[in-house]
Amino acid sequence: MSESELIEQLADKEHASWARWMDYLFSKCVDVNGHEYVLIPHDLADHWKRQANTPYAELSEHEKQSDRDEVAHILPIIENQLNQEIDTRNKAYTERNLCVALIAQYAKSVGHKVGIKEHQGEDWEDEWRNVLFIDLPTGQVSWHLHKDELVNFPGIGPYTGEWDGHDTEGKYRRVKAFIHLMNATSKLFFTK
Repeated sequence: MSESELIEQLADKEHASWARWMDYLFSKCVDVNGHEYVLIPHDLADHWKRQANTPYAELSEHEKQSDRDEVAHILPIIENQLNQEIDTRNKAYTERNLCVALIAQYAKSVGHKVGIKEHQGEDWEDEWRNVLFIDLPTGQVSWHLHKDELVNFPGIGPYTGEWDGHDTEGKYRRVKAFIHLMNATSKLFFTK
């Protein structure tokens, strides 16, 4: 969904929320002068002014629930948007992992050290603890792989080395250096 489509869906829900509020407000007003105008009773006006000037955290549970009920009307739109973004991200990771699988198989076929090792530490979700390592002449590079993607890495055994501490930026510096090394030597394949 595009940003403008999302805005339209949320604006539709916001309008419905406003309309519910106006219906409620008018149901509490008093007709004056044969429907020429309506008055908000003073006690309700004071009550709503107090609510308007009160931070959400300081509202009563009943008042908070009223706001939560309004959010519940827009939550499905937000959830749908998040699910679409997650789906798009997952598709991109699947494509990336297929490219990484191709690189790994090719690197292995020309004699580079290639393997998968489990990430140690608590900063990764269990599904993403598999790390593919390739030792290039320009340094070690690695990618975390989702467990469901391991099927695309047949014949890639365990990595026997250790992570050298490189970060994502360093990994791609090494990849670029390798690309330029190969270009400089006029070779179109991986070499040791």
